[in-house]
Amino acid sequence: ALSYKEIWHSPVGGWRNAALGDFTNDGDDEIVAISESDTDFQLIIYDPVITSGEVDPGNGFGNLYWKVLYQTSLPGKPYLILTGEFDPDKPGQEIAYVYEPPEAGGAVRNSQVVILTQTNTPVDGTAWTTLGEMFNDDVWTDIASGDLEVTGIDDVALIDEDRSKLSVYRFVNN
Repeated sequence: ALSYKEIWHSPVGGWRNAALGDFTNDGDDEIVAISESDTDFQLIIYDPVITSGEVDPGNGFGNLYWKVLYQTSLPGKPYLILTGEFDPDKPGQEIAYVYEPPEAGGAVRNSQVVILTQTNTPVDGTAWTTLGEMFNDDVWTDIASGDLEVTGIDDVALIDEDRSKLSVYRFVNN
């Protein structure tokens, strides 16, 4: 039988969605999560297993030490997040997230998809910039990524449940 035990939990709450990805190119995954409060929307990357270098003794969980690699405010209410290989020229994975633009205010159906890529060389999960973005009038409720045509670049599948719509997009770096 399968058993389980909690090995780590975040120091704060308000989480809406999370994904795992190797953002430090060290072979183990980090955690990227999106949160919301009444006035603040955040994207945070945690490295839940620090095995070398300096550690903050207050950032321990059992025998594991963790740190925040990256934290930024988002421009609107976040819905979804995932990781994938959207920039094969950079080691490590990229991040895609979906949010409601503030100008929508819930009155108009729309969402924005943003792909983030790292700016540091070598990659370490601490510095990110927008690789690309897509705005449309769908409200995406589910997201997945994978390399559908074996090109080395992941595609993004999105579902708008209210419209019973499934769409797949390939983000091309111009």
